[in-house]
Amino acid sequence: MAANPTPIAPIPIVREANPAPATAATLQITPSELAKIREQAKEVIDWIWQGARASATNSSNSSEPIKLIRGSEMEPEEITWLWENRIPFGKLTLFAGDPWLGKSTMGVYLAAAISTGQKLYGSPAYIPPAEVLIFSTEDDPEDTILPRFMAAGGIRHNLLTEQMESGPGGPMRLDRDIQRIREMLAKYPKIRLLIIDPVSNYLGDTKMNDEQAVRRLLIPLTRLMKQTGIAVVGIMHLNKKDDLQAMYRVGGAGAFVGVSRAVYGFCQDNVPGEFQMFTLKKNVGQPMPDLKYKIDLKPVEIKGKAVPQPVISWLGEMETSNNGFATPRYGTSAATATKSDEAAEWLKNVLSNGPMRTTEVQDAAKVARFSERTLERAKQKLDVQSDKKADGWYWELTRSEPNQGRQTSESEGGWRCWHP
Repeated sequence: MAANPTPIAPIPIVREANPAPATAATLQITPSELAKIREQAKEVIDWIWQGARASATNSSNSSEPIKLIRGSEMEPEEITWLWENRIPFGKLTLFAGDPWLGKSTMGVYLAAAISTGQKLYGSPAYIPPAEVLIFSTEDDPEDTILPRFMAAGGIRHNLLTEQMESGPGGPMRLDRDIQRIREMLAKYPKIRLLIIDPVSNYLGDTKMNDEQAVRRLLIPLTRLMKQTGIAVVGIMHLNKKDDLQAMYRVGGAGAFVGVSRAVYGFCQDNVPGEFQMFTLKKNVGQPMPDLKYKIDLKPVEIKGKAVPQPVISWLGEMETSNNGFATPRYGTSAATATKSDEAAEWLKNVLSNGPMRTTEVQDAAKVARFSERTLERAKQKLDVQSDKKADGWYWELTRSEPNQGRQTSESEGGWRCWHP
């Protein structure tokens, strides 16, 4: 419950038979004093409302028993996939990264593929053509979302977006509109994918960094996903805390990552014009390789004119590490650098006799008490190359001079990532 508000100073009130609206002049105070009184009054109203809501929450249904169910009363279910072992139906998935890395374009790629029944990259299965819904406040439906969707080969009739004029209730808000979303999905039962871009613009009055408030907002959404079987992909930005591990760079409360069953990071590859989509977290399904892509331009005819639109072009799979791997944007501490130098010297000796299977290098590093992060820094420092052969991935030293530490400027994105 909020702290007691600052007491309001008494003010002179002139009583009249038919009083006019209170103004600074009628109250015989200055406009700034009136503004302060209004702000204090708002504090009082908020304080009373929060107390009433907390009281209702603590007292409602308190006499009802907690309902339990035995495992013998349940039937096991298999997880189904929008994108095999990457994006599950009935659960929340997040795409996180800085701007200009293709997160929204990747969302449009998914939407177009689902609208046509096309197999998603690397997936052995496909689903029948279905409808997709995109909530987006940053990209205009007519001049951005639809042209990109067309460039990706989508079926226009299967694309749905929210009209900017959504009636008395206004645009969708996750803090109040779960029932509206439920009714909308009942009206459009062919929707199998919902994209929210970005999630932060649809929180309503919920504070993005409020852990418990975010959980209270997301839990009803996840229940709705479970009931309807749709897949939901939320687009997220990064916070500014460059010294944190990759998973904790996702903006807002940790609940966004905690409630989601799959979270993917997007970063700029060391090769100019190429990008990586890597696993930050996945609670369901089998481990999958990280993916590499670039963004090409494809013309779309708009009013008789060929207008280029961005599309995803896949470059292949990458050897994956646990949880995916990305480093902060800036340099490391002296202590970390010393450990990295030690690991680089060790790795140079290990690979001095020729290529070595990646898993064997990683196992040896564990024995030598080098963490996965330190090993990756050492690999980057030595410019070790990864090659996929018939029997798996190998690491090999190159003849080039060791990399003395690539610096990544702020404009190059929040995560620096590289070939494993």
